[in-house]
Amino acid sequence: MEQLTKLICDTEAFKSLKKQFEQNAFSHAYLVSGQDPLLLKKFLVFATALALCPKGGCFKCITCNKVFSENHVDVKKYPSEKGKYFVTDINEIIDDCYVKPFEGERKVYILNDFDTMSVVLQNKLLKTLEEPPENTVFFLGAFNTSAVLPTVKSRCQKIHLDCVDFEKVISYLVGEGINEANAEIAASFCDGMPLTAESYARDKTFFLLFDKVVECVKNLDSSRDSLRTVSQLLSLSNDFKIVLKVMETLFVQTLKAYSDEDLLLLKHKKNDILTIKQKFSQRAVYNILPLLDKAKISLENNCNQTVVADKLVLGILEVRYSCPK
Repeated sequence: MEQLTKLICDTEAFKSLKKQFEQNAFSHAYLVSGQDPLLLKKFLVFATALALCPKGGCFKCITCNKVFSENHVDVKKYPSEKGKYFVTDINEIIDDCYVKPFEGERKVYILNDFDTMSVVLQNKLLKTLEEPPENTVFFLGAFNTSAVLPTVKSRCQKIHLDCVDFEKVISYLVGEGINEANAEIAASFCDGMPLTAESYARDKTFFLLFDKVVECVKNLDSSRDSLRTVSQLLSLSNDFKIVLKVMETLFVQTLKAYSDEDLLLLKHKKNDILTIKQKFSQRAVYNILPLLDKAKISLENNCNQTVVADKLVLGILEVRYSCPK
């Protein structure tokens, strides 16, 4: 908890929010965005504790503990466990917000994944966001703000959670008991997303997958290897996008090695990165990264994983031979 508190309180987004509440100049509704969905949800909980804490965000008092344990009667969190917004949820919010707070001066509504709410439901909530009851605060969390109606945005103060510096992510992970080598891999893979990085760092199967992708890339020498490599890559995960992300991480680090080996983030994988560097020219690596982007887009468009993997591996081999060392 101490590490997480420090991580969140050090963000510019939280510092700005804290200043507003200290000066009693807070907004009635905030649209909070960020790239790390897990950090975003935790941020909204800390923001709620800040809004309700009689000591201005001590994170230790009874009020704060009730917020963190989800036992505060004046805090409502949506969507439900089903992870989807329903008309009943919006009706409940609209009716409930006019009931006065029971324990303190304010009521807070946490609306996670607001960008998944339908246009119809967003419109239904619009008037409440525009003219909420006194001392009611809404925290809307959204990964994809383009899915939020402009009319909703105009009624909220916008806050963005910036990506966290790599060294801070490492520090957080190590502070949470993760060894430095694993912290380094997870932090590189989840660029700037500390809590998502932590979820991967605690998954032993992720590191097995990572190492196997490394071996596949290192051993990809000729077209004779393509079928074997495609089969191996597809066997590593049901979600081929994870495999693509690992490959992207490796080739980005290879580019860094070409610029300056001291810039490598994957210091514990330096020998592997240098082996990949020996196989692929700098120009080849530049041309491989767009192939990975195209593969990700193909998957998002529901293309067959086997077809995508086959095309990618053959494309990498073609680039390697057309851009020799």
